[in-house]
Amino acid sequence: MKSLHYSDTVKGNLPFESERFARPDNCFYPVFSWIWNDVLTENEIKKQIDEMYDGGIRCFYIIPEPKSFRPNSMVTNLEPDYLTYEFMEFIRLTADYAEEKGMYMWLYDEGGWPSGSASGKVAAKNGSTRRKYLSKREISLKKDEKYTLSEEIKAVFIGDKRILDKFTAEEDLTVTEFFVNQENSSKVDLSEAVTAEAFISLTHEKYKEYVGDRFGKTIPFMFTDEPCLAMPAFPRDFEERFKSKYGYDILDFLPLIFKECGENDGENQVRIDYFTLCGEIFDENYLKIQADWCEKNGILSTGHLDKDHLCSACVDQGYSTYVNSLSNLRVPGIDVIWRQIDFGKGTEEGTAFFPRFASSAAANIGGNLAVSESFGVYGSGYTCDEMRYVLNYQFLRGINLMNFMSISYGRNSFLAYSERPSFGKEKPGYENLCALNDFTARMSYLTTVGKSGAEALLYLPKNDFCAGGDIREKAVASFNALGSKLEDLGIDFRICDDYSVRKSEITENGLRIGETCYKYVYIPENKYISSDVKEKLAPFCSDAFPICGSSSSFSSIRGTKRILENGDEIYIFVNESGEKTETILTFSNKKERIYELSAVNGKIYRVEGSSSVKISLEVGENKCFICTDKFLDSVPAPENFDFSEGIALTYFEASKKSAFVLSARGGFKELYAENFAPLALGSWENSFGKDFSGDVVYKTAFDLDFQPTAIAKVSLGKVQHTASVKINGVAVGSVIFEPKILFVDGDLFHRGKNTVEITVSNTAANQFVFSPTDRLFEEKEIGPYHKRTKEFEEEHIDGGLFGPVLIKFLK
Repeated sequence: MKSLHYSDTVKGNLPFESERFARPDNCFYPVFSWIWNDVLTENEIKKQIDEMYDGGIRCFYIIPEPKSFRPNSMVTNLEPDYLTYEFMEFIRLTADYAEEKGMYMWLYDEGGWPSGSASGKVAAKNGSTRRKYLSKREISLKKDEKYTLSEEIKAVFIGDKRILDKFTAEEDLTVTEFFVNQENSSKVDLSEAVTAEAFISLTHEKYKEYVGDRFGKTIPFMFTDEPCLAMPAFPRDFEERFKSKYGYDILDFLPLIFKECGENDGENQVRIDYFTLCGEIFDENYLKIQADWCEKNGILSTGHLDKDHLCSACVDQGYSTYVNSLSNLRVPGIDVIWRQIDFGKGTEEGTAFFPRFASSAAANIGGNLAVSESFGVYGSGYTCDEMRYVLNYQFLRGINLMNFMSISYGRNSFLAYSERPSFGKEKPGYENLCALNDFTARMSYLTTVGKSGAEALLYLPKNDFCAGGDIREKAVASFNALGSKLEDLGIDFRICDDYSVRKSEITENGLRIGETCYKYVYIPENKYISSDVKEKLAPFCSDAFPICGSSSSFSSIRGTKRILENGDEIYIFVNESGEKTETILTFSNKKERIYELSAVNGKIYRVEGSSSVKISLEVGENKCFICTDKFLDSVPAPENFDFSEGIALTYFEASKKSAFVLSARGGFKELYAENFAPLALGSWENSFGKDFSGDVVYKTAFDLDFQPTAIAKVSLGKVQHTASVKINGVAVGSVIFEPKILFVDGDLFHRGKNTVEITVSNTAANQFVFSPTDRLFEEKEIGPYHKRTKEFEEEHIDGGLFGPVLIKFLK
């Protein structure tokens, strides 16, 4: 079977292959952000790549954090300096070694973030690229004082009246001058093409010089991160371009730009026109330029914008819309940091379904991939169960390529506190990271094959967002409520905007956008939808159908489906509520067989019947099914077997295996010699202290008076938080998700004495919460995220094997 590359997956409509599902290609594995923040050496680079590989990591990209990035709030020790000859030699070395290991290495286009400045080098080279935006100031004039409009002033107003020439004040008064302010800083103005061109020259072209021979191969992507405009923007020659497009002078209305909203339809239309043109200029002069460079040089453009969980924030950031701006990238993305999505809660602010911005943008350009930068600032205590929730929440809404934040290159001194979680080998449970990566890769594969089954569109009322004030608030509330209602009804959908509708084609199969035809359109409450857009959408405004039948509301268990070219269908269901939930699903297709696809172990299970199935899901757990007429190589679902009551294992001896320790030297793993002693099931706190973060080995033995031959069930009960299991010295797997159960071959056991060894790992949270080491460093050294991250970590200052631990055999 030929290995797939990203160039294959971005096209879409891949067939489902059992073997590929069981062992996904490297292109389906999550890409890890590797933060270069310390002195680089060849040995350390290779050592950390080897550690990544051991943890099941098959792809990474480097985020350089030079000393100039945020010297007053995020101190780093990166040497050699960003983009120097010596630095680029290490980039080449890294690419060479990644290729030797069979790994992918993406490129990141900035030194720190947001993208566009090359960590200050763009502004240093060309001062005209420094960040600019429209400003205003008030000038007091005395009676009879003369005022002359200077060249740098765009317009001057007395109240709401624009003054076009010099005048003499007839009384004491105040005038308001509007001018373009240029900062004396390293930040840049992305509204001008010269900035993007200078940025590309310093970064993209430099990478091309050193590793361009691997573009499109080992190096498939260039990632851009949170570029935006400083608002209110006023790009070069903006007034001329505005008048050419809209037929009137924006200089007559500059005060409106600074108001929360207009006072009438005419004023609101000015605001709509202004923000619309700003977004189009940003798309054209930054996103499109860098995406075109990537396409020309055989590398895929990807990345995400800022504040993309807030649907109307596109106005504040200078984007056209999240959907349209992202459509400039070959693989659009979002970010999920600071817990926009959280375990059992979904989203607590903003647009609950915001991952659909990226998946909709991908669909609009006929693409198949959408990426998410996830887990930054989530804290070292975030568990695999919680991560599964966040991942599945996004898979369900069209994200199918995951970027995990992060791995810190520097682990010494204060760098141990960098941007947690950091998936380093020194952390507890690193050996179980393979299981998380395998699960993610299988889910990425399932959400990449075929094409989305979404038939409905939700219209984005961008014009109302631009108008501002109550109009904006009502449109935001209506858009968010309508999208959430569609999800509660089990209706899968994508998001359209004015741009995609205007490019769409009305066909006999529906409204065609990209490669997809949509039959239904939902329009939230709005006031300023364009007449041509409203007319084009009118024939499709009717009721869509749920993806399948359910005995309960889709507000708890939500689903999506993929349609394969041969007519088979893949269904994915996720429990997004805060408690264990069950339902009966009824499939409307006429396929003869249903199989369950386990993303946890890659196995395919036969399902009795061909039209309905009962499922029970833990919080964040998912179930995946394929409906087909084909016979797939499968086994019976073990959870349906009739097992004995089981043998309860209650006596254990335990020994600390290793510990993650924070000290003035940094964060390190300490290894322990075996020293087994009896340890009761339960919390570790009384035995090892509340600050213990590490791995503990439990072992026990029991006798059997028979020889098992079939499948056996190993149930660990409550575990904080992951475990790996050995039966009679044979490693049988990792348990990282609820329910903490393994099904193993019965012949691993034998008549007589049997041994069970369980290695339990908690998280690094205990050390970060209870170690006083952070007091040794300045706030700027441990960074701006430490305080908030520590609050998150306080949620998981725990650890232990609680059980009950049961070994069950078939009756």
